[in-house]
Amino acid sequence: MSISIWDNLPREIWEKILDSLDTHGLQQAQNTCASWREIVLAYIMNGRLGNRALLLERLQFVDNGLFHKRNICNTLSLRVTPKSVILIGVGVYGGTDEELLDESLNITFDRTTTTVNVFEKATGNLVANQKSIWSTKNARRYARSQKPMPNTYPVFFGTPCLLTKGQAYLVEQSIQPTDVQNHFSGWPVTILGAEIWTCHGDQGSQLIETVHQVQFEFMESERGRSCHSEGQMPYLLWWIL
Repeated sequence: MSISIWDNLPREIWEKILDSLDTHGLQQAQNTCASWREIVLAYIMNGRLGNRALLLERLQFVDNGLFHKRNICNTLSLRVTPKSVILIGVGVYGGTDEELLDESLNITFDRTTTTVNVFEKATGNLVANQKSIWSTKNARRYARSQKPMPNTYPVFFGTPCLLTKGQAYLVEQSIQPTDVQNHFSGWPVTILGAEIWTCHGDQGSQLIETVHQVQFEFMESERGRSCHSEGQMPYLLWWIL
């Protein structure tokens, strides 16, 4: 198929064509020529990639009673070299799949809101923001599906963001109850009200990880609870430029 035919197709048609390709197929299409590269990257920046994104694992689940609380801001500092990448989304821990699928257990909050922000560290500018609302029903459905890691779910950016090579970024994540009439009705109750507790991961102490010839450098964060070596964000979803 020549590029002139691509130009004559309605956007909805070529998006459906690219929807049918797996990760490897999209990589091959992107590497065909400059015009195809432009088409694939425009498609990805339109938020169409989803779970076909490349996966970079950071943390492993730890069943040792350590949890994150609602009032703790979880952060991850990183830099990529020698190429820029597109950040598609972030994996976060929810409750354990075992407890989630046990319908005899009481669920304090039926819906929760996960917020993920990405900032340029040098300027403080916000480059990506996404709020994702998960209900117990949706979480159980996802827990039964094939997914990258147990006890996790993805937060995809509606508009993926560019991570420019050599620049440092801060990924910030938090989970809060959704549509709570009485904030002090849940458990545990503290002076800040009901808190959501989530799973914990560690073994992410690797400073530099190289995937697809892209080097990810991870650093301790200066604010919130750093997810460099442990924490709430077990993986990144991304795409190579």
